[in-house]
Amino acid sequence: MPLRKKKTARDQLEERLDGFLGQADEIRKQLADRAPEVRDALATRLENGVHEVKDRWPDVRDDLLDRVPELTDETYDKLPGRVQERLPEKVKPKKRRLRKIVGLGLLVGAAGAAVAVLRGKQTPPPPPPSYPAPAPAPTPRPTAATPKAAPPAAGPNGTAEEKPTGEPKPKA
Repeated sequence: MPLRKKKTARDQLEERLDGFLGQADEIRKQLADRAPEVRDALATRLENGVHEVKDRWPDVRDDLLDRVPELTDETYDKLPGRVQERLPEKVKPKKRRLRKIVGLGLLVGAAGAAVAVLRGKQTPPPPPPSYPAPAPAPTPRPTAATPKAAPPAAGPNGTAEEKPTGEPKPKA
């Protein structure tokens, strides 16, 4: 009697792996046989879908454009240049701000012109009469009855002291 060896866990796993590999080979063969059919079916569905999208494109585009709110000038200015170029004219904001500024400028210019015309028609007020400049006031002469000021008194160090008069001293 031959000795019978017990199957270990490794042997069991190897047998299961061989079974799975055999099943994978069979499925691979079935897929290779059906691949042209599946490929053709997908290609037909794709072509039909593309035609449907192309047929509906104008309607979808118009619906989307109707839903898009009108852009404000500030929002439009924030968009990159390439995006601004691609936007349809229907969505781009109207240049209202520029119109307001131009209208205000025309109004102010017309008002200024009207004021200038009215001022030109008025006679200017007569210039003030020219009077001769008044003569300078005569300076009073000292009279003989007025005594002359006394010389300054000598100070403690032998120099003459000046009394403060409130006027600034002249610089030497």
